[in-house]
Parts: sequence; C-alpha cells; structure tokens
Amino acid sequence: MPTLTEAAASTTTLADLQSAESTLMLQTYARYPMQLVRGQGVHLFDEQGTAYLDLLSGLGVSALGYGHPAITAAITAQAATLLHTSNLFYTAGTTELALRLTEITGLDRVFLCNSGTEAWEAALKLARAHAGMLRSLSPEQGGKPVGTRFLALEHSFHGRSMGSVATTHKAAYREPFQPVMPGVDFIPFNDIAALRDAFTQTPNAYCAVVLEVLQGEGGINPVSAEFLAEARRL
Repeated sequence: MPTLTEAAASTTTLADLQSAESTLMLQTYARYPMQLVRGQGVHLFDEQGTAYLDLLSGLGVSALGYGHPAITAAITAQAATLLHTSNLFYTAGTTELALRLTEITGLDRVFLCNSGTEAWEAALKLARAHAGMLRSLSPEQGGKPVGTRFLALEHSFHGRSMGSVATTHKAAYREPFQPVMPGVDFIPFNDIAALRDAFTQTPNAYCAVVLEVLQGEGGINPVSAEFLAEARRL
C-alpha cells in the first residue's frame, strides 16, 4: 500500500483525487467535480487550462484575487522572516493589524482568531460573560437581570462548532450532534413582531440577539435597518 506522500504525489488527475479522497478524507462536503490548479487575477484554472471567472473568492478568503505581485511579495518576505510564533510573544504585525482594525471600525479592541466560526464562538462567550457581569452588579452599579438565552434567526448559518451550529437554523446541521448547546430560540427572518413577542413572552431571558446582517446560505437576505434598530433597543 503506498504511503500518504506517495499517494499524494500520484494524484494528478481529477479521477485520482476523487479516488484518493474517498478513502483518505471524511466526506463532509460535496465537491464540484473540478480540479483547480492555479489562479491569476479574478480567474481560476483547471487541469485542462480552462479559465473560470471566480465568483466565490474562496468563500471570502481570496477576495483580493490570485497571484497579485504585491501580496505574493509580502507573503514571501514574511515567510522568509518569521512565519509563526503563537500569541505567547509580541510581534509588530499583530499590533499594527489591531490598530488598523480599530481605526476602520471605530471599535475599541479586537480579538484576532482563525475563522468565522471561532469569531462566532467568541461572540457567544462574550455575550454570556457580559450578562453574568450585569447580573452580579447591584442596580445602583448598573446591574440588570439579564438571562443566558440567545435569540437567532431562521435560515441562518454561523458555523459547525457546537456553539455556532446550535445557533444555525438548518436542522440537518444540528441533529447529528444533539444535544447541542441549549438556550437558543429562533424567530422568522426580519419579523419585528416576532422579535418583540420573544422579549415580551420571556422577559429577561436573552443575553443577545445573534444574526447575520447579510444572510449567505439562507439566500442573499439583508436584515432591515428597522429590525436591527429594534433588536438593539430590546
């Protein structure tokens, strides 16, 4: 039986890749039957050299395109200088990125992480921790009887970790891993009446309304300004 390295070296055609992945990898995603070998600008190329206009952008990761000389030079220079040290040490790039992000967003601080799912998990934890802090304070100190539940929207998608999948609406994503994180309720998308009812029927239950401002998997659906304003007020 060939080693993994030998198998990888021999998988040069689409059929080879499909055969190897069917035995080597968990079948989490249904892949489109195409082998991509390189990218240039806004185009991707398959093994036959056919060019495709990239409208996915690597799910947002490759939004600046492929092969840009400035980006390639920056990555090459950094890889040759200092590729990774972990967050146990200081590096100038981390501080510079944090500064730029606070300037762009107007927020005070940033939390750097590896994926959208990890960012979502951090947001859920921050909401619960903030609610716990408010419960621990007296009314004179600004304390409030805030609950621990999350109010999410139908047709949402937030990731596949236990917290993020619990706030994802599609049952097929949640059911294989039941019981997922408890304390999540769903209301119809952009339904302000349902939003108000949730807070009226279960007062002081929620520590956060969790939502995508622009739904992706559920369809390209923007949350209305009215819904956002009411969610913040409540």
